[in-house]
Amino acid sequence: MHFIEVKMASTEQNSDVASTILAALENYSSLQLWTDCLPILETDHTLLKSLLKRGKTIYGATTLPGHRDHISFDPTKTSNVSLELIENHCIGLSPFINDYAVRCIGYTKATCLARGSTGIAPSTYSHLCQTVTNVHFKPEVPLHNSYSSGDVIPGAHWAKSLLEFGGFISQMQLGPKDGMSLINGNFVHVGYALSTLKPLSKAIN
Repeated sequence: MHFIEVKMASTEQNSDVASTILAALENYSSLQLWTDCLPILETDHTLLKSLLKRGKTIYGATTLPGHRDHISFDPTKTSNVSLELIENHCIGLSPFINDYAVRCIGYTKATCLARGSTGIAPSTYSHLCQTVTNVHFKPEVPLHNSYSSGDVIPGAHWAKSLLEFGGFISQMQLGPKDGMSLINGNFVHVGYALSTLKPLSKAIN
C-alpha cells in the first residue's frame, strides 16, 4: 500500500511540474525553480572543481565517455573535450522536430538540470535558461536520429545550437562537465511527450 501511495504522489508531482512548464512556455516565461536552484548548482560545481584539483578521476570530466572511459585527459582542456563530445554526436538530418516541441525540450532540460548533481557550470545553466525563453531560439533537432544511448544524438544538436546562440561559446569557457550535462538524460523524449499533452487534451475534450 505504501508503494502505491508513493507512486501516486510521484505521478501527481510530475503532473504539477508538467502543468507549470506548459503554462510558462506559452509566454516564453522562466520558472522560479530555475532561479532558486542556482545556489545548489554553484555548490555542485565548486565541489566538482575541488575534486578535479585533488586529482580525482571523474567520468566525462577527466575521461572520455562510453567504452573509452579508460582513456584519461588533461582536465584543463575540458572545454575543448566538451565541444568535441557535442560535435561528435551531431549526426543525422531532417525531418526536424517542430518548434513547439523543441521549446518543450528546452524547458524540460532546464527543469531537469535544476535538480542538481550534474556539475554544470552556473554560467552555462544561466545561458540555457535565458536562451530557451528567447523567441528566436529555434534549433534544428533531428526527429528520427538516435541510438542505444538515448537522447545524446538529438540532444547534441540541441546543445550545439544552445552554445552557439548569442555567441556564448565564443565568449565563455565551458565547465568540465558541461558537454556531458547538456546531452545526457531523457529530456528530448520527455520534452517531446510533453508537447503532445495540449493537442491530446483538446482531442479528448
